[in-house]
Amino acid sequence: MYKILVIGDIHGHTSWKSICEKEKDADKVVFLGDYFDSFHIPSEDQKDNFLNILEFKHNHPNCILLLGNHDYHYIYNTSYSGYSYITKSLAQPLITKAIQDGDLNIIHIHDNIVFSHAGISEFWLNEVAQLTDIHDITFDKIKLSVLDWNGLYGCNPYGDTISNSPIWIRPKSLNDNKVRDYVQVVGHTPSKKIVSHNDIWICDTLPNEYLTIIDNEFKINDNK
Repeated sequence: MYKILVIGDIHGHTSWKSICEKEKDADKVVFLGDYFDSFHIPSEDQKDNFLNILEFKHNHPNCILLLGNHDYHYIYNTSYSGYSYITKSLAQPLITKAIQDGDLNIIHIHDNIVFSHAGISEFWLNEVAQLTDIHDITFDKIKLSVLDWNGLYGCNPYGDTISNSPIWIRPKSLNDNKVRDYVQVVGHTPSKKIVSHNDIWICDTLPNEYLTIIDNEFKINDNK
């Protein structure tokens, strides 16, 4: 039996700790990003929580941390809802170092399942990132700029076009143009319950629900 635990968008809260303890038999843990930006959790607490997540990763080699759009805008010249100059002063050096150390990635692939913050479209992969293989979606092989809104390709800042990146695209556009032959597991779009459609699993549901995948069988779990 091989179990993958999927942790949705964090935004500073600590519900991941009890979930990871409950599912401590998981062989792999994947965090879908957005460690920062909260309207009610202080910036200093968000920083401490991210440090705790990094410590968890260092103690669990099969823990995968993915970049979200609310992390990206602290290392690139842009800003979205929730952006804070106080948070930037705390988050920017941590995110930058995590990328340099290889602790933070853009996507993760396991068998035919691809994990990312928002999802991968064929158009973004081929036309915007100028790639043919999703395995090349790494910080070494793409420019940070292609993760932004990509306004030159006619997108809007809400992710509702197929040109949006793996940290921005929304479910409708992802469904219209998703990369073939993969099941996609994403966060990014908040929901009270995990939603699945057409091999897309949307898991921005913390603290209500979380996802486990056991031998490629998907299970929705209540966080109680």
